[in-house]
Amino acid sequence: MSAGSPGMDRREAYRPRFFAEVEIEKGETRMKLRTQDISLEGMLLETDTPLEPGTEFKARVRLHGGPPLEAECVVKRLVAGIGMGVEFLEMTTGDRVRLRKLVEELPH
Repeated sequence: MSAGSPGMDRREAYRPRFFAEVEIEKGETRMKLRTQDISLEGMLLETDTPLEPGTEFKARVRLHGGPPLEAECVVKRLVAGIGMGVEFLEMTTGDRVRLRKLVEELPH
């Protein structure tokens, strides 16, 4: 990923800019982070202390109005100076529908 174009690289999924609070939970550890972008497949999280690639965790993305979107995630890559790119592994059908609606409504 080039420094001048967050979210733009060879991935096929559209990753619009999207800023929201995210709470991640790994065992007894909880961290509050923020998204930079989001897609149907994953999101980019800002953090100075990223988890190692391959680490799985539960995320709760605070959406504007309504309950948080919950997903099981895995760290796919570290992004220097930003944080970590994560992939959604599992989420409920309802949360998947809410995510699709969110991504479709974000500016292209």
